[in-house]
Amino acid sequence: MTQSSNKISILIAIYNTSKTLRRCLDSVINQSLKDIEIILVNDCSPDSEDDAICQEYANQNKRIIYIHHEKNLGLGGARNTGIKVAHSEFILFIDSDDWISSHMAETMYNKAVSNNADVVVCGYTKTYNSRKDYCPYSSNEEKLLKGKDGFKAFFAFDNGRNYINPASWNKLWRKSLITDNDLYFPLNMYDQDFAHTPQVLFFADRVLLIKECLYFYYQNTESVTKNINEKHVHDPSRALNYLRDFLIEQNALNEFKAEYWKAFLKGRVYAHYGRILTHSKDIEQRNRLLKATTEKLITEIDLDEIFEISNNETLALINQCLHDIAFNTTRCKWIKWIMLPPKEKSWMIAVEVTKKLHLYKLLRPLGQILKSILKKH
Repeated sequence: MTQSSNKISILIAIYNTSKTLRRCLDSVINQSLKDIEIILVNDCSPDSEDDAICQEYANQNKRIIYIHHEKNLGLGGARNTGIKVAHSEFILFIDSDDWISSHMAETMYNKAVSNNADVVVCGYTKTYNSRKDYCPYSSNEEKLLKGKDGFKAFFAFDNGRNYINPASWNKLWRKSLITDNDLYFPLNMYDQDFAHTPQVLFFADRVLLIKECLYFYYQNTESVTKNINEKHVHDPSRALNYLRDFLIEQNALNEFKAEYWKAFLKGRVYAHYGRILTHSKDIEQRNRLLKATTEKLITEIDLDEIFEISNNETLALINQCLHDIAFNTTRCKWIKWIMLPPKEKSWMIAVEVTKKLHLYKLLRPLGQILKSILKKH
C-alpha cells in the first residue's frame, strides 16, 4: 500500500462507547496537525448510537475512514483492520473512551522525525468520573533508547520513570515495524497489549521517551477491563505464551530470560492478582477466580529457571510481588509490616497468602522462591 501525504493514521476501535465517543472524536479532529488520517473501526458494537455517531462524523470530515466489521474480532482484531487500511508512515492507537491533547499528534510526529525514532512514548493522565490525576505516568526526562534498550525498558516496571508500559495508546508507532515483521495483535484477548507491545519494541532501533503528558486515560468502572470473569484467568497466560514463543522464535529467550520472568511475575502474578482483588466485588466469585488463577500459576511457573537468574532486580521484584499479594489480601497495617525482620516478613507472606486464599498447595512454591531470595540477598 502506498503512503499518502498524511503524516499519521489515527486508529480508533469502537465498541459500546457512545457516552464518551464524541469527546474522543472531537479531540482527534481538532488536532493541531491537520495532515492526519482517522480510521474508525466499529467492532459490531451492540450500541446503535456508536454507528450513528461514526456515520455523522465521517460525513462531516473527509479525513475519516469508517469501517464496520461484519463479525466481532475484539480490540486486537479491530486494530489489525485499521493497520491494514492505514496509509501513513506512523500510527496512533486511541481507545474510544479516552481522549488526547490537541497537540499530541504534532508533538509526537515532530519528535519522531527529529530523532529518527521508530517509537515515541509520551506520558498519560488517568482520569475518573469525579477527578483527574496529575500526570504521574511519564518519563522524568526525554531519553532516546537505542538497540535493544527500548525492548528492555518494557521490563523496568518502575512506575513510568524510564519504563515503557504495555499500552499501545500512548505511543506513536512506525507502521513498517508492525507490517514488515507481521506483528499484528492477537484476537479476542484482554491482555493483547502485553503480548503485542514488547514484540514491536524488539525490532525498534530507536525508541524515544518524552516528558509531555498528551494522553488522557479514562477509568470507567463499567468498561470491559473492569468486568472480571474466567477469561481473565486464561488470557494472561496466552499473552505470556505469545511473548515466550516470540523470544524462542527470535533465538533470544536465553538472552532475555530474566526479563521474561519479570514480565511473568509482574503481569501474571502481581497485576493479575491485583486486578481480581480490586475489581471483583463478589466474594464468592473473587475466591473462585483467585483459586483458579493460583492453580494455573502453579503449573506454569518454572522455579528451576527462575533460580538460574542471578539478577537482583528480578529477585527484588519477586519479593515485591509476593508482598503486594499478601498486603492486598490481608489488608495488614503498614506499621506492623515494617517492624518485622526480613525473614519473618517473607514467611508471613507465604503463610498469609496460602491461608487467606485457602490455597495451601501454593505454600511450597512460594516458600521456595522466598528461600532463594533470602539466600541471594
